[in-house]
Amino acid sequence: MPVIVLGLCIILLAARLTIGVDLSDESYYAAFIDGWLKTGIEQSHNLMLHQTADFLVYPLALVFRALNGGADGLVLFLRVLYLAIAALASTALYRAVAPRYGRPMSTLVAACALLFVPFGLPAPSYNTIGMYSLLAALALFAMYFGRVAPQPERQGLPVLPWLSATSWAFACVAYPTMLAPLVLLLALGFAALKGQTDQYMLRRYLLACCAALALAAIALESTFGLSRLRDMVLFTNAFNGVSGGVVRKAQFAVSLFASHPRYAILLACAVIVAVIRGSSFHGLNRQWLNSFATAVIVVGVMAIDSPTLFMRSHDLVLVLSVAGVGEAFCTMLDSRNDRGARAFGIIYLVSVAAGLTSMITATNGPYNFPIGGLLSACLALLPSASTVAKGTRPVLSDPQISAAKPNLFVGAIACCAIGWSSFTFYYGQIGSPFYDMAVVRDGAFKGLRTDSQQALFINELTRAINSQGFCGNQMAVLGTGPGFYLMGALSPSALSTWNFSGNAENLAAAKTAAFYNEPKNRPDVLIVNNWQWATALSRADRELLSRYSIVRRVEVGLRAATVYRRADCKRDALGAPRY
Repeated sequence: MPVIVLGLCIILLAARLTIGVDLSDESYYAAFIDGWLKTGIEQSHNLMLHQTADFLVYPLALVFRALNGGADGLVLFLRVLYLAIAALASTALYRAVAPRYGRPMSTLVAACALLFVPFGLPAPSYNTIGMYSLLAALALFAMYFGRVAPQPERQGLPVLPWLSATSWAFACVAYPTMLAPLVLLLALGFAALKGQTDQYMLRRYLLACCAALALAAIALESTFGLSRLRDMVLFTNAFNGVSGGVVRKAQFAVSLFASHPRYAILLACAVIVAVIRGSSFHGLNRQWLNSFATAVIVVGVMAIDSPTLFMRSHDLVLVLSVAGVGEAFCTMLDSRNDRGARAFGIIYLVSVAAGLTSMITATNGPYNFPIGGLLSACLALLPSASTVAKGTRPVLSDPQISAAKPNLFVGAIACCAIGWSSFTFYYGQIGSPFYDMAVVRDGAFKGLRTDSQQALFINELTRAINSQGFCGNQMAVLGTGPGFYLMGALSPSALSTWNFSGNAENLAAAKTAAFYNEPKNRPDVLIVNNWQWATALSRADRELLSRYSIVRRVEVGLRAATVYRRADCKRDALGAPRY
């Protein structure tokens, strides 16, 4: 049954991968890979720290290009990589949960993790790689401490701590602030697991994590160099305000929940459930009560007119995580629970802390809680890890399906709700991708299905960018249009494929303007995004644009862009473009 259910989820996700084209955020992630395939990492001017996540999948992109004979279909290939990452992480979660909670429960928990598509973007990015690497690292931690360990002197080199440590290294490379949850995990582990064998296992785990992070740091330094890594941190922080803007983000969170009172009420109900689950009242009746209350909250979230945290699945992750936090805390502290049960309590709390970390450090604050909090939402569906009564053994040391029935009920509802949200929202689509659908036949977006107007726009703009009337092979985009970089053979000449210059108060905008003031950095081709919601051009943008002449304007429906070339690009006697 688990193989059938999870296999069906993978098949459905595989079908979803081919639907929709996003020329904004997903293209921004893919533009790192696309640019490196054109010039190599060393020649890239990009200073966004987000590219460290794509560094992890770049070797696979090189293999794809070698086998494919080019970069056509790159975006679809990256989506397939996303599915592989999600499947591996969900498998680790299933393997961690199954021995303690049984196959049916672990199947639902793994399916929830697999079906959750953050922001409706099924692509490898700093969000998704960081999220699933964190989930896998914590699941492997619980698996390591949930097993009956032999005496320390008889242990060989255990695989699980090294796999977990490797996952932590991936998480920290993709999402550097995930280092904070790792520190918390170790602190809680040493504080809560005080047995001699436990402490030995923790020391071994700490050694594996230090070694994996050291190797990751060496790989980053040898690829980017310390100077460039420092510049990347400073440039990204200038835009995202990772190290500051806490007050602004707190105000945004308060205003967000205040403007969605129904969701705020459901969140308050989740807090009440958390208190009840963390209380001393035990028994099957409490499980039914908690499960029924949680199910009502899940249904309530789905019934609200509009989502609060960007997507309904994000709303669900937050309320589920909150609903189980009380029980997780008590499970970790209760000395009557075995090491494995306490390990589950630890990873639950670390996941919640990771969610709060991603909230604090991300530009969009609460929207990003699921990046760290997905695991805690999945674990909230599990039966209680507390003892039935004082002096009795843990309920879950010998799991029974009958005891888990209430949780199977709410788990099925949550799984369906998360899946429905993921399969009905397609990021970047102006309209439904199912209406008047067309397939993109060439280029990086090859094989993807979208509405016919967007497909035509991509084809026309690709043709204009690949015109033979340009003197060089570098391009830049004004007005925020990362997808335009993927439409031709020209390489990016930009500090970021996400244009920040429209915000004059941003330090990244000043650095961008200074970059283009250098003649050697001025691209041969400029593409201006003319969509009605595109970032307005700044004064620096207009000054740069004054050095260029129009080649062609492409407009299809609501989408529009103008292609420019440098004004000093002329044709020689043979008609070839030259400076």
